[in-house]
Amino acid sequence: MQRINTFYNYYFFLPDDEDKLLSLVKTLSARPFPEYSGKASGTDIEPDIETARYRFLSVDDLQILVLKVGRSFSSNDEARNWLKKHEENAGLGDDNLLGKVLVLLTPAGKEADALETSGTKWREIRFAARNVELIRFFEAGFDYDIVYRAQINPNASEPAYQLFENDLPTVEAYLAKIRLLTSVYHDSARTVLEEAKKSGRKLSGILHTQFGTQHSGEPAIQELEGEIHELSASYGKLVASQSFLSEGKSNLQGVLENLKQHLKTRMNITPESPVVQNLIDFYQGPWKLLDRSLSEVQSSIQNHQAAIEVVRGRIEILMSRESASLQSRIRDVLELNTSLQKQSLTFQVAASFIEFIVLAYYTHSLWKNLAPGAYAGVAKGVQFLLVSLFAGIAVYGTHLIAERIQGDHHVDKPLKIVLGALVLILAIIIGLSIAYSGHAAVTPH
Repeated sequence: MQRINTFYNYYFFLPDDEDKLLSLVKTLSARPFPEYSGKASGTDIEPDIETARYRFLSVDDLQILVLKVGRSFSSNDEARNWLKKHEENAGLGDDNLLGKVLVLLTPAGKEADALETSGTKWREIRFAARNVELIRFFEAGFDYDIVYRAQINPNASEPAYQLFENDLPTVEAYLAKIRLLTSVYHDSARTVLEEAKKSGRKLSGILHTQFGTQHSGEPAIQELEGEIHELSASYGKLVASQSFLSEGKSNLQGVLENLKQHLKTRMNITPESPVVQNLIDFYQGPWKLLDRSLSEVQSSIQNHQAAIEVVRGRIEILMSRESASLQSRIRDVLELNTSLQKQSLTFQVAASFIEFIVLAYYTHSLWKNLAPGAYAGVAKGVQFLLVSLFAGIAVYGTHLIAERIQGDHHVDKPLKIVLGALVLILAIIIGLSIAYSGHAAVTPH
């Protein structure tokens, strides 16, 4: 069993939880890393016994606390339990962290052991960077608790502290972001797939409904409009889900490209290296599910668009049927109205004629009784002409007055002419009555 004299621990957190990490630094009485000259060899990574050092880094919106502890431990579990005790004293828990990475340094010239920790099954990846042999142990899941065993080449001409204090924590920060984003979008993709299946079943039911058999007319149109509303709501949800998943896929690709670029430029590990594939191998399954979910959602969106058009077509057919039926009913009503207008015109003509006869009769009788001398002296033809004109114009005038009362102002001029004619005829009748007032009345036979 190798003793552990030095280890690094990387904490990944959001800026809001920085005070908890500062509390841990204070609990350990840690001091900031010194400024290195850059000329140190790989062996300069040996610890300052009983000294803790720290540094804060930032990768996008993710914060990193790089903590180095120089202390002798007899086992992996002893080192992890010692650190966990101090984390609890600082009030630091899993709810404050997005992940942790423990790097255990193997003394120079000794072979690194397999990771020993109780009750955990670990997978491992072996690779080298900056003349340091690294073994990365991890669980095959979304829990981000990573352990490294590192063996430093004592003949390294390049300082190893750059790897442990800058490059490796940045790599793990990108991997932590990939893990978080994959976890979020993987769960969302599963939910979206279920929603797409439900929407598909509902869509199939709508499309296979025989419209017009159970309802017709306005009820059928209202039912189809309700289906369009339901399809539109489902369509909106699918579009929002597609946008969310597409954004997630784009974010994942961006972080993955940043990781590959960092590995290439800072650790001389090319994107084609098996190391890169091994680091992201676990996420291939969730990413395939994300791609499948996007494909299903896109297909479902297209199906909903087609279904909305189909239902709209059904509504247009029903509305055209309703329009034809309505036009037929309107035509019947117009024909009935025409018939009623004809009958009304007949009644109006008859009523006007009766009104004319009655008015002429009473006008003639009234003239005869009030001015018998004039009646006897005025020629019968003149009497008939004056009485007929007066009755006819009076009947016409009553119709004009009725239209004027109803608000038709276009009758104002004809009404004035009619009233003037009535006044003129009355003046003639009165004048004749006065002129022939001395004639004796004719005894009726």
